[in-house]
Amino acid sequence: IYKQIDGLKIPKQSIDEINNQKGVYVLNQETKRVNFTELKNIQYEDDEYVFIDYYKNQKEGLKTIQMYDEIIINPNVINKNIKISRW
Repeated sequence: IYKQIDGLKIPKQSIDEINNQKGVYVLNQETKRVNFTELKNIQYEDDEYVFIDYYKNQKEGLKTIQMYDEIIINPNVINKNIKISRW
């Protein structure tokens, strides 16, 4: 084991960059639309994943992704202005 990290593991393919801010598109359960959410407190990054310090974000009360948020894995293949529904 090289390094132990506690937090959220986000696939890099799901990350988009807007105005020099890395973030992901999170599905809003109420509106069924996706919202860009900035990733804060990035702990570590490798070729495939970004690791977020979830506990530090909670402690500081930062508005960022949460434990059970549903993120869009391939944000380039969807229209961000339409509602998303499940079958």
